[in-house]
Amino acid sequence: MNIKRTPLVAMLAFVLSLVLLGVTSVALFADGSETLGPPVNFTVAQGTGFVAGGAGFGLSQPQTFQIDVPAGVTVKQVIAYWSGGAIGNVAGDSTININGTGITGNLIGGPSFFFNSGGAFYFSSFRADITSQVPVTPGVNTFTVDGMAFGGEDDGVGILVIYDDGSGASDIQIVDGIDLAYLNFPEPRKTTVPQTFSFVPVGFDRLAHLVMFVGSVGMNRPTIITVTVDGVPVNVPNLLATADDDQWDTVDLWIPVAAGASTMTVEIQSYDDPTNSLLPASLSWIGTGLSLPTATPAIIIEKATNGVDADTPTGPLIPVGDPVTWTYVVTNTGGITLTNVTVTDDMGVQVNCNQQTVLGPGASMTCTGTGIAQAGQYANVGSVEGTPPIGAPVTDDDPSHYFGAQPAIVIEKATNGFDADTPTGPIVDVGSTITW
Repeated sequence: MNIKRTPLVAMLAFVLSLVLLGVTSVALFADGSETLGPPVNFTVAQGTGFVAGGAGFGLSQPQTFQIDVPAGVTVKQVIAYWSGGAIGNVAGDSTININGTGITGNLIGGPSFFFNSGGAFYFSSFRADITSQVPVTPGVNTFTVDGMAFGGEDDGVGILVIYDDGSGASDIQIVDGIDLAYLNFPEPRKTTVPQTFSFVPVGFDRLAHLVMFVGSVGMNRPTIITVTVDGVPVNVPNLLATADDDQWDTVDLWIPVAAGASTMTVEIQSYDDPTNSLLPASLSWIGTGLSLPTATPAIIIEKATNGVDADTPTGPLIPVGDPVTWTYVVTNTGGITLTNVTVTDDMGVQVNCNQQTVLGPGASMTCTGTGIAQAGQYANVGSVEGTPPIGAPVTDDDPSHYFGAQPAIVIEKATNGFDADTPTGPIVDVGSTITW
């Protein structure tokens, strides 16, 4: 799959490394405007995440690319984007072919003037929901795309696949349209309009997934992507480099979102890099998708001794030397899949969970431990820890008790029916019968 991926560690190395480009939020709908915005008359499916891929048409058609959809998921929606330009104030090509199927898209951006090159050059972009037209299933999906004819510059095609894997709800948002930028042009073509996603803050750290489709970037010409979470910017320079063949980039980034954060602003800019001799890139920003987990991670453990939920003393009476069996029932009570689920016991009991370490939302597992009953009151505590995709592990614990009963025998002797433990005991006539 031709996707430009940036490791989280490398991306964070750019935090505050460059001056944040001008950020001014403009709330405009995308369709027909020289900016991006929420889709108009278009419903974005909800799920747990998305994957994307694309191909550039700058050199030739057809082009082929792949998208690897995770195993076991349900595909909720498949969205195609494409863009290009031509001389004249015309909308461009609303039809393309994907895997031999003719696709007709809706104009979502443009036609927007960009530059003069033997005439006024205008760019446009299109979107189509192809869920029912182009089957997409879990696993590797191959897409062959062609049939684009803008008449001047055919940039490329990107496909976004929204899926649900049952791992917990996410907030999925999209902005799309067309936004053109070249640093040496006057405004509004000099810079793009920053796009701000708003979301409900939560009390735990999260990891946001951003996917971007960008056209018309020449090979290695400088760009910069700025992502600002609650006022803290992260700058990622020179990520766009026609990753999906000439004139098209499908970019995906993973961005930490701290507990309490409620906004994320994204901007792509043409950039004058002093370390690069090439001119700043000219670019057409087509769309960006955000996927952000909304569910809370949580886990509980319930421990029992010989089948008794003995949270307090004394618990069941067990003869000393008899076997003891502890059960530990662990449940993911949150809305996010937990990994590295580990159960331990504070008294050194070896806990067996049959190698299960992953729990989806609502899922449970039962672990066991064994021992030999000791004399007297006994207590031990079972603990569990599970790891969400980002942030601190979640934990819980639960005590259990039993009383180890020591085997014993008691004799009580009586003389003529009297419990005569001490002198003088009963008075008996000499010669009379005594019964013990």
